[in-house]
Order: sequence, then C-alpha cells, then structure tokens
Amino acid sequence: MKPDHRPYLIAITGGIASGKTEVSKIFQKNNFTVYFADKIGHNVLEQRKIIDMLVKNFGKEICLNGKIVRSILGEIVFNSSSRMMILNNILHPSIYKKMDEIIEKSKEKFLVFEIPLLFENNLQKSFDLTINVVSDCENQLRRQLLRDEISLKKAEKKMESQMASTEKRKLADINIENNGKISNLKIMIEKVIKKIPNLPSKQVVELQKVGKKE
Repeated sequence: MKPDHRPYLIAITGGIASGKTEVSKIFQKNNFTVYFADKIGHNVLEQRKIIDMLVKNFGKEICLNGKIVRSILGEIVFNSSSRMMILNNILHPSIYKKMDEIIEKSKEKFLVFEIPLLFENNLQKSFDLTINVVSDCENQLRRQLLRDEISLKKAEKKMESQMASTEKRKLADINIENNGKISNLKIMIEKVIKKIPNLPSKQVVELQKVGKKE
C-alpha cells in the first residue's frame, strides 16, 4: 500500500516506439493521472534562462523567434555523447524539480509518469513500480517509419542509442510485451492495474537527488 504522505508512484518506460504512450493512455482511461516527462521537458525548453543557456552552448541557430527549435537541437546532440551530456545537465535539474513538485502537491492515491529514458538516467529509484514496455525490433522500426517519417538508417540509430532491451527487462518490476493488437495490450495492462492497490511501496528517492548522481 502507498505511504500516507505521497502518491504511489508508477513509471512507464520502454524503447523507442515500443508502445509506452498506448500504455499511458490505457492508464488514463482507467482514471489514473499520467504525466509525460517529454512534455515537461518541452515546457522547460520555454524558460528564458534555459533558452539562454542552450544558445550559449549550442549556438544561435537552435533558436528561432525566441524559441528553441527542437529538431535542430536534436540533430546537434544526437551523434555526440559529450553534447548530449551538456544538454542533459542543462535540462534535467529543471525537469526533475518540476516532477518532484508535481508529486509533492498531488492528492492522488496513484500517480503515473511516462519516462522514456527512465533506466538510462537511473531514475527507477524514485518509483514504487516500474513498467517496461517491450516490442520486437521489427515492430519498433516499422512504427518509427510510419510515425516519424524518417529513414531506416536514422530509425536504427535511434534504437542503438538507447539501453538494450535485455538490460531494461532486468531492471523493470513488470515487463509488458507489445507485439500484437492494442486490444491485447489493453487486457494485459488492466490485469496489472487490478494488482496495483495491493503492491508494496518502496523507499523512493526524490528525483532531484537521484539526478545529481548522473
């Protein structure tokens, strides 16, 4: 059962185009409040101090009409681990702070966050339950090509840049296979949802504290 002072915290993660958002939608349809780390990150990108820091580190070309052009910034950092680290060091503290504030203010019994790079950033320590959505490489590639209209080579590079699926499986509390119909995924998730009220809570760590150890 959840501690009285905070919600029971659930994280949904998985590889690119594995079906994380579909799982999040199923939680929403079952009356769970869901926050998306990517959306929080997009809001952080609109903060003046963040914009100034990014322009200072990556150049004026990433900014148009006072706003960060995420596609240009993404291209700059994608093939450079050092630049990606700089970007993360700028964005993550504000993102984690916002997530901690959401948790602190929440009156919900259960709170769900969709976090694509949960394990890559060692954030599993901040959640009572981690759900990893798993899909075959072929399905991930097909979904990327349909959704993002990118080349096969770029889709493969995006998958290669993330933690291996085998490693995520080991770290997750629950692994959900998503290689079939959405109706099948819905059945699997609703079975998990029924179990959640009886699952034990953990000694979680604030996201800001975990983030400082990156």
